Order: sequence, then C-alpha cells, then structure tokens
Amino acid sequence: VFETPPKVTLQVYVSLLRSHHSTEKHMVRAALDTLVPSLPNRLTEDELGNAIKYTLKLMYEQVNSVPQLAHLWDIITRNPNVYIGHKSKFLPHMVNSLTKLGLSPNAPAENKELSVELAKLIVTWVEFNEPVKLVGGAQHEWGNEHSSKNSCRGFLEPVVNFLIRMAIVNAEGKADRSQNKLRIRILSVLNDIISVRQDYEIIAAPLERVRAHCEEACTTKNNPPDSIHKDDFGMSANAKKNIKSISHQNSTTQSYHSSPQKKDEICAAHDALSVCLEIFLIFQRHDPRNYFIQKHLCIILPFGFSHLASNDDSNLKQVIKSLLTLTLADGDASSESLSSIICLLNNAISCSVLNPAVSARQCQEKKCGSYLAIEIIEEVSARNRIFVESFIGSLVDFAFVNAKSLILEIEKNKNPQPMQQLAGNAKWLPATPTIGIFETACNLGFKTPSSGSKELENERLDTKIVTVKEVDDIEPSTCALISCLRLIASSSIRLNFSERRRKFIDVLNMLLDSCKKLPILITVVAVIRKWLTEEDGRFGPLTRGEREDFLWK
Repeated sequence: VFETPPKVTLQVYVSLLRSHHSTEKHMVRAALDTLVPSLPNRLTEDELGNAIKYTLKLMYEQVNSVPQLAHLWDIITRNPNVYIGHKSKFLPHMVNSLTKLGLSPNAPAENKELSVELAKLIVTWVEFNEPVKLVGGAQHEWGNEHSSKNSCRGFLEPVVNFLIRMAIVNAEGKADRSQNKLRIRILSVLNDIISVRQDYEIIAAPLERVRAHCEEACTTKNNPPDSIHKDDFGMSANAKKNIKSISHQNSTTQSYHSSPQKKDEICAAHDALSVCLEIFLIFQRHDPRNYFIQKHLCIILPFGFSHLASNDDSNLKQVIKSLLTLTLADGDASSESLSSIICLLNNAISCSVLNPAVSARQCQEKKCGSYLAIEIIEEVSARNRIFVESFIGSLVDFAFVNAKSLILEIEKNKNPQPMQQLAGNAKWLPATPTIGIFETACNLGFKTPSSGSKELENERLDTKIVTVKEVDDIEPSTCALISCLRLIASSSIRLNFSERRRKFIDVLNMLLDSCKKLPILITVVAVIRKWLTEEDGRFGPLTRGEREDFLWK
C-alpha cells in the first residue's frame, strides 16, 4: 500500500474548496470532513502553508460570492484546529464576512447559523492568547500580551454589534423552531463575549428599529404606552400624534389590525422587543455601567409593559422582572435611570387604579402591568427595605381599590350557608373567618378536621413568613393584593399619621369584616399581629382606638 503523494492531496483539497454548488454540497462536505483533519499529517509544514495560502487567495478572489464564502467558512468552523495556527490571517476576513453571511437579504437559515458559529469561533480564537500547540506538533505564538489586548477589542466589538443586530433581525422573521434555536444560540454567544470583556461601544441603530416597530404596533393595537409616562421616555412626536388620533378611530382601527399582515407585524414587534430586553439583561448582568444600557433601557421598557399587558407573555414577564430587579438592586444604575424606573413602576400600578371607565379587557390588560410592578417592588424591597417608600401612595390606592372590588364581588356572590370548610387544601374555619384566622395567627389551638385533636405546630407569623402555599391555584389578583399589603405594612406608613395611613387602616378593617379568602385573611391578621406586638413606644404604631377596634374584631 502506497501513501497518497502530498501534491495529489493538495490538489484534491484545492479542488474541493472550489466545489460549493448545492447539487454536490453534501458529498463535498463529507469528503472534506475526512480530508481536512488529516492535512497536518499528510502534508509537510511548507505544503500545509501553501494550502492555507490558497485558501486565503480564494477568499480574496471570491469575496463577493456568498456561496463560496459560506463553503470556506463552513470548512474552517468544522475544523478550527487545522487553521488556528494562522488565525491572525483569517480573523479580519471572518469579521468582514459576518454581515454577508447572516444579514444579507434572503439569507438562508443555514448561512445565518454559520455566521453565528463563525462569531463564536472569532471569540474563541481572540480569547485564546497563549501559545497554540498545532495538530502537527508545532508551536504558534499569537503575539505579545500588549498587542493581543489591543487587537481584542478591534475584533470583538464588531462581533458584539453584529450579534445584537442579528438577534433583532432574526426575531422580526417568521416564528418557528429554527428561529427560536438561532435566537438561543445568538444570545448564548453574546453572553459569552460580554462576560469576558466589557465596555463595548454599541451601535444604537438596531434599538431605534425596535422602538419604531413598537410605536407602530402600539398605534395599531390602540394600546399606546401613554399610561406609563411616555413623555419621560423619549417617544417621538409623530408617535404621540398617532396615539392621540387613534382613539377617535376605533372602528377604523379594528378593521386595520384585523388583517393577518398587521397581526404578523405586531407579533414581530413583540418578539423583537423580547429579544431586545434579553440583550439588556445580559448587559445588566455583566456590564451594568455600559453607556448602551444606561441610555436606552428606559426608552424601551415602557413598551415592554405595554406588550406584556396585551400578550401576557410569561417569558417577557420574567425577563422584565429579572432586568429591573438587577438594575434596582445592584446600585450601578444612574440616578436618572433610577428615577425613570421608579416613575415607570408607579405609573404601572396607578394605571390600573385611576381609569375606572375603561373596558373590562383594557382593565385586565393594565392590571397585568401592575401585578408585575408589585412583584418587582417586593423583590427589590427584600434587599433594600427603604425602596418601598417611593411607592406608598400608589400601593395604598391599589390596595384600597382592589379590596373594595373584592368585597363587592363577595357581596354579589354571597352564599347564605355558613362557611365551615374551604375547597382544596384550605384550613377548616370553626366559626367566622376572622376568628379562625386570628386563632391561627395567635397560636390558640386552631385545628384541622383530619387531625382531630392534634394542634398545629406553633410558628411565629409575621408579614414576611406568612404565605399562601397551603391553598392551591391562587389568583394573580389575590397574590398582588397580598404582596401589596405586606409592602405597605413593612414601610414607615405605620408611624406617619397621614391620610394614606388612615386609608390603609380602612383597607384592613374592610377585609377583616367581609373578606372570606383565607390567604388574604392570614396576611391581614399577620400585619395586625405585628403592629400589636411591635415595641415602639408605649402603644406601638397603633392608637388606643385602633388597637381596641382590631382586638374586638
């Protein structure tokens, strides 16, 4: 058996490099997967250098042929160890080819995936600055440490901007499995880059595109984010005029966005917005002081609340919650950003309270944003106790309106039968709801039907520990009201004898007198118990009349 001459091996390699036609693509790829890994062993160092030179020459000659470039980069991304010794020659071509492969008009999905893999390879090669041991055993020096650090940003910054643009363009396309897979891969590569190096200069054009799409979608849906303080977030004048005029064209609007094309545009805007917020979340985790997020976060966020109200997307909700929790808790946000976010959350809570004349559908949409805002405030307040002080007014209004609507609903559906046992896993109430809950909070021997004379374990209850885990399927409105009560009770309102405090006391009395929902009653009694037993002066935060009133109830 004779070895194949090196010249023949080189000729076969060169011939396969030029064979990029779709009819023979799979056969050529299989042949190259076998041939390329063996090149360092079959060719001498000089002959391997000639193979690399011919590969680079073909890139120069066929720079405008996207199929040929895709074929070459596919070979390199599948066999990076063969070419890593000459990465300094390939990296400039790799960066320049990203846009041609992934962002060219009507680019096939295969080329888009290849562009992301090429971006990942650029990151790997740039960050791998130590001497490289090649397949053939030779050593390659990337360069001294100073020159490598200076060159890193020149290669990685265009990659970061490409990935951001690619993620947004991909989100605007048709939603399918391949699109979702590509989105996950893009965000994963972007996360890897930002976690290693920070302070990139980000081009704002893709974000302006997302903003324009969201403004158009808000106008189309007749659901502008004006209730979330749009004047503070830089909405364009044309968008404001469209939003004002659209309210007088309800019939026209309904027919306008009923077409499939307009629905697709709204879905595309929603997906692009979701990806944009995920990109913000990546920067907030690894590079929170980047000017990119400091400037654009508060411009995009109002649209997030608006789209969340219309679509009730759990993924979008989680992204917004994580993003704002990190922004408010880590202390890296600017004072301007903090003020804008606090204003956004306040308006998100207030918009579900101050618009009683809206339709039931619009009311429910606005409540989605308020529920999320309360969750965020509760999460941040667990780390920073004084954070809740900025939301006392809107929280008290929210608690009052929702408690009142809850009582009206209970009165409307009032059951003449005495409430002996609640459905599900709820506790049995021996007398009235208030007495039963009060006995539970004070550890006075409250019993369950299944345990007979066995008493519940004595546990100290406070506003933080009391949960609703014992009751299944808690409604979002109930959870929001419970969180709201806890937040208000943990604030300084108990020591400030103001109109807001009086209003909150009225809420507690209202719920004690008429509410029959066990989780809410547990929370109310826990709040009262904490206030009754709090040692702050002689009588604590409650007046003598309030103490007697609560104790009688």
